[in-house]
Amino acid sequence: MRYNRILPLVLGLTLTATVCPAAETVTVFAAASMTNVVEEVISRFPDSSSGGIRSSFAASSTLARQIEAGAPASVFISANSKWMDYLQDRKLIDPATRQTLATNRLAVIGAASESAEQINLERPQPFAALLGDRGRMAIGDPAHVPAGIYARQALERLGLWKDVSNRLALTDNVRGALTLVARGETPVGIVYATDLALTERVSVFPDRTGRCRNSAKTRFPGSRRTVSFTLSDAEIEAVLLSLRISLIAVLVALPFAIAVAWLLSRHRFPGRSVLDAIVHMPLVLPPVVMGYLLLITFGARAPLGRWLLETFDIRLVFSWTGAALAAAIVTFPFQVRAIRLAMEAIDPGLTQAAETLGANAWDRFISIILPLAAPGILAGAITAFAASLGEFGAIITFVSNIPGETRTLPLAIYTAIQTPGGEEAAARLAIMAILLAFAGLFLSEVAARKLRAIVGR
Repeated sequence: MRYNRILPLVLGLTLTATVCPAAETVTVFAAASMTNVVEEVISRFPDSSSGGIRSSFAASSTLARQIEAGAPASVFISANSKWMDYLQDRKLIDPATRQTLATNRLAVIGAASESAEQINLERPQPFAALLGDRGRMAIGDPAHVPAGIYARQALERLGLWKDVSNRLALTDNVRGALTLVARGETPVGIVYATDLALTERVSVFPDRTGRCRNSAKTRFPGSRRTVSFTLSDAEIEAVLLSLRISLIAVLVALPFAIAVAWLLSRHRFPGRSVLDAIVHMPLVLPPVVMGYLLLITFGARAPLGRWLLETFDIRLVFSWTGAALAAAIVTFPFQVRAIRLAMEAIDPGLTQAAETLGANAWDRFISIILPLAAPGILAGAITAFAASLGEFGAIITFVSNIPGETRTLPLAIYTAIQTPGGEEAAARLAIMAILLAFAGLFLSEVAARKLRAIVGR
């Protein structure tokens, strides 16, 4: 690929770069949207005997935080000038080395399978009609994703932000928004025009927004600024949503956890080892993988997800119920393991004696196994509740990061960390997460001890 064919792929990004003093190995930190281009450019440079060139790709905000923490970056290519300002204010880059490399345009896209009707973005009604009754618009999170910041600026300029701000599917980067539209999970999205070269599964609508640059100035808090421990309304909303999702996840999963634990602890049957492995799979699989599996299973275009939507009007993707499902699946092994251990500790002679007295399997389960396993059941439920409060990967992958709908406590912390000047909010929410986790584990231990004392009498 010729270099003059590489540059158009990055047009529209507000890029700035800084070059550190020469080193044996040149380390390039670049925004994730620059992956294809930077790798192509690096391939044009032969490795030197002193170390060559290596690269690292992530969100501009993540890379800036890593550089602040001491990451050995030789070159930093950011998709947002505010993060370059952030590092410059902290004297971590040389201002003389900053350069603006390119700019871009925003594009409003829809799935290629959808009607390519022409929309007038200056009128809100056609835009709302395109979203439908329950559709969402996919954009990068405007709290920290450059493409999302620019999309919000464009929508505010056109007077459409209030109409769509509660209909968004926020993603961690612009490629995530592109993927949601390409998969048909959202009817419309806003991405960079250059992203259209990456897939043929989307169609582009007329762009009347013009160029959209991130010209807003952001002031970052100094290191001496004190932290307020009063939670904002949005932070309280995230905490309460986490508590609700965790509680429902535990209550929904608990009956199934008891049944599975009873099967694994009291019975021998073909496929028992397979069932045991499946139940404990979430403990070893990355949560993001579980979220992806949920997405391709319960997504609006997935067979099962489409059936639930058309038959029962149940939509799990982009909803708090989907977040509860993700949390329940990821934390299910915690409940099963605790309950199974409690049931295995019950003296088999008790159930055998009850059987000789004429008690059937159900009677033995209700009158002997369930009461004696109560400490383990409670401990497993509370542990799963605490673990649900901290679930991140599966939730953000399956239901996105939607304020008031799926933005739980961990997602709110992540958003605050990715937001310039969000240190205060991140600190408050982190402290709240620590307190909730400690309280959950403490209550689990105390309740289990009291139940064991009661059962032992």
